[in-house]
Amino acid sequence: MNSAPATFEDLGVQGCLYLAALLGAQARRRPIAPTRRLAMEALDTLRTQNVIALGPTPDTTEPFAKWSVTPLEGIRWRLGWDAYEEERLLPALEEHLEGVARDEPGQEIRLALWRQLAGGEAESFFRRQLSKHGFNETWSQDLGYARSHLGTEISTAQWRYVAWAAVRKGASHILTQMPNPDALREVIYNELNRRAAYVASGQWGKCALPPYHPWPDSSLAAVFMRHLADLDWAYWSQVPSMDNLRTAWRDQALAHSRSDGQSAVWPAHAFAGPSMSS
Repeated sequence: MNSAPATFEDLGVQGCLYLAALLGAQARRRPIAPTRRLAMEALDTLRTQNVIALGPTPDTTEPFAKWSVTPLEGIRWRLGWDAYEEERLLPALEEHLEGVARDEPGQEIRLALWRQLAGGEAESFFRRQLSKHGFNETWSQDLGYARSHLGTEISTAQWRYVAWAAVRKGASHILTQMPNPDALREVIYNELNRRAAYVASGQWGKCALPPYHPWPDSSLAAVFMRHLADLDWAYWSQVPSMDNLRTAWRDQALAHSRSDGQSAVWPAHAFAGPSMSS
């Protein structure tokens, strides 16, 4: 059996981010990640590193009170890592993430995490749109296939537009033809592919639906944005790339210097809990 990591360095940047996201979600009543699938991926990574244990049923020899349940997902978990004091673990993780170097390896892990989150944010928005129109929320996984089919990247705000338009296409189609669910799902999926191709080609390059503010709802994205990559609106409006990562960091560094170190990007209420942005 593998032993738990001894230090934050052994846990790695991704593991530190995942653990900070879990602890932040528990403390601040936020979703762990944009999607449940991504949340479970993060928790399973921590489980395989022997940092946490997961339910669904606690050991009969342990008191039930030793287990926690995530506020919004209802996932039972227990911290199994004693390398750091539990009460000080979250701020220590956040401080560690802020110190991750901006050299090539550090930027590569930031870019990989941004891409992961971009896919999750787009899928989450698609799921909410499907639910809004009374469609099957599980169809939201089709956006991942559309992203792979596209063969290139567009921004999260552009994917939000694509998802919105595809669901509206499905809603208008059902008014005229009343297709069966499988046929309706194909209509929406085909529209995802069609709209994404037009956006990627530049013909509809300005079509985008950013949220009302740049602060993401999930704990994973919030910790990433505040402590690892201060992207601000670029998180939504730009394609994840090394150049855009560097540009966003320079822009934010300049903005912070102009405000004498008083950040206008992350007000306190951005971390009070999930917002209602769509």
